[in-house]
Amino acid sequence: LATRFKAAGYSTVAVHSAFPVSSVFGFANGFDVFESMEGDMALDENKGKTTWDTQRFQRRSDETSDRVLGALAGIEEPYFLWIHYWDPHDPHLKPPIEALRGLEGMGQIQGPVSPEYANFYAREIAFQDSQIGRLLESLKVYDTDSNTVIAVTADHGEGLADGMRLHGWSKHRMTYREQLWVPLILAGPGVPSGTTVSAQ
Repeated sequence: LATRFKAAGYSTVAVHSAFPVSSVFGFANGFDVFESMEGDMALDENKGKTTWDTQRFQRRSDETSDRVLGALAGIEEPYFLWIHYWDPHDPHLKPPIEALRGLEGMGQIQGPVSPEYANFYAREIAFQDSQIGRLLESLKVYDTDSNTVIAVTADHGEGLADGMRLHGWSKHRMTYREQLWVPLILAGPGVPSGTTVSAQ
């Protein structure tokens, strides 16, 4: 997509939040600016496979949004901007304490099928959503909201307790419904509002 936009004369900028979509895997192709998170693959002797340090090579959505706002200040129009968030993928980087009010007495998160995890997961999504809101507000400041098409999607869902109850799988990487049902939201000039497409 970035390559097509670049060929059409757009500035192409990307800011992402986790190593799995870094330039190591070719995601920088077609971008003028690729605000990446670089690292190295390494052998994890405990797992017996080559992988990356998922805890070290990720950033929280507020830091990602800060970097995007910095990029917006200098970007030339027309532009294609790809923003990648990671927060709900794992509980390593927790939202700020004010986003977790009411969960303080819940103790340690006991895994993806526990009520603690479901509540924490929902708070991570809410915090990430607030960061998307910050960016949408900033489009008004930069006076680009009237000529910008916004697309929001995800790569997968999580099974959590529902997945465990239905078929014994709480995570992603399987083609169960809760992993496949992801949002695709479009808004902007020329996009009819209030329309829902139910077909795949």
